Formats: sequence, structure tokens, C-alpha cells
Amino acid sequence: MKHEGVLRMNRKRCLAAGLALLLCGCQTVGERGSPVPEPALSAESATFPASEPASMLDLPDGAVSLDGKEYHYNPDSASHDTYGIHVGDGEHVFRLEAVSAGLWANEFCRDLTLSFYEEEGRTPLQVIETDVGVWPQSFELCVEDIDFDGYMDFYYLYSQGTHNRYYSYYVWDKETEQFIHDPYGLRELENPSFDHEMNAVESWYRTSIWGGSFSWYRYIDGELTLVRVCAYPYEHAPESATLRVKDLVDGELKTVFEVTRPSDTEFTEAENQEFKRWYDLNYHGEETP
Repeated sequence: MKHEGVLRMNRKRCLAAGLALLLCGCQTVGERGSPVPEPALSAESATFPASEPASMLDLPDGAVSLDGKEYHYNPDSASHDTYGIHVGDGEHVFRLEAVSAGLWANEFCRDLTLSFYEEEGRTPLQVIETDVGVWPQSFELCVEDIDFDGYMDFYYLYSQGTHNRYYSYYVWDKETEQFIHDPYGLRELENPSFDHEMNAVESWYRTSIWGGSFSWYRYIDGELTLVRVCAYPYEHAPESATLRVKDLVDGELKTVFEVTRPSDTEFTEAENQEFKRWYDLNYHGEETP
């Protein structure tokens, strides 16, 4: 069979072959849609000679078996992007190459290999084999200190729906001098942003055209801890709208503000203002002059 030899290659060898075949320009980090805030820092694009993408593997389109696993191969989803990551410790400056051969383990995710190089070296200091749930034109990578320890980490868009986005996270560990995959469980958060003044992680989630919620997390004793939820659920049968705030009190989330009206247009100005005050994590229901 023409492709028999290639089909016996394991995944790592296939991706290495793809690296040699593909050199393309760096991808610009995509913009996020409103109302999700932009990250504080974007990934820095390195400068490499641009060329037309070549097919990653000499495989037929369709189902293939590699290393005992079944994939759907689509060369149009192959990609090779290069980014710069300055860890911020004064010692490590990485060139990150994010490469996909276009192999889909299922209809929701394709392969992704992350290789880290220092300066112009060609021997990777760390290689991570993972996956991603978006096509190359939607891929975006951000570099940011996501756990507020003074070192730069990175995350990339893993999947997206009509309103909600999910990311995959890698945190710099100064002890091992490696990037560790999501030690805090951030991947479960929708539409995240990182507030470096409040040292808090904000997650926004939409449940309907009107309904949704904002949630805030802080790192407490090394654990990502939910400290506040400002929700505005909307019900259709019977129609009703609610403004609800839960706050972390004595180690437990407790409802500290709640009001329900027949529709979202019937909240008073005072009710809306009080609800929005809770967006400030320094506010705990104090009376205002």
C-alpha cells in the first residue's frame, strides 16, 4: 500500500516530519469580541521568513490510523505558528512553535504540538503534545501572568461557541523551569480575564440573550477559589428576571443581594446601581453616603 510506511509512524515522528515541510509566517493574535476584555499582554510574534504552507503529511484525506489511534486527516487544518514568550525571570526567553499536522481525534479537536526553544536553538527544551478545538484561522495565543506570581504564563483559545470561549492554560513553574498544564482548573472558566490590580480572575457567561453571570475567583492557599457571583438569570415560563449576588462569607458563598421582577425593564435605578456596586470586589454592602 502506498502509504503503509507512513501510517506506521508514531505521532511524534509525523509531527516532526511536518515541521520540516512547513514554514509559514507568524499568526497575529485575534481580537476577542465584546464584552470580554482583552488580555493585559498579547503574545509577541517572532520574525521568521514567510512562505506558503505546505501539506504537513503525505497522507490521503479522510480516516487514518497512527500509532494505534484513529484520526481524521484534513491538511487544510494543518498549521505552524511561532510566538515569543518572555517568562520575566531575566533568564528565559522562549520561541514557541505551535504545530498541527491536521489530525482530528474527533470532530471537536485536532492535534497540537508545542515546542519551546531558547534563542535560535533548534533543540527543544520542552515539548507538549496536546490538542485544540478551533481551526487555524481562529487560533489565538496570549502571554500573561495568570496566577499573579510575577512570571509570565500563556494560554490559547481551545474552543468557542456563539457567546462563550474556553482556553487551555500553561503556567510557568520556576522550580522545574517548565510550563505546567493548568494546575488551577482555569480551563473550566468561560470568557476569562485577569485583573492584575485586584489579583482576581473574572469569568463571564451568557445563558440567553439577556441572562448570564459574572464570577470572580482568587487564589487562596494555592487554590482557585470562587469569591463572588453576580448573576442575572432570566426565566420564560413564567417570565421573570432576577438580580442576584453571592459573596464569600466565612468560607461559604452566601446570597447577599437578590431582587426579582416580572421583566428586566422593571428594576428600579437603585436596584440596578446596587447590583453593579458588587462588581467591585472591595465592596461588601456598605452603605453609601
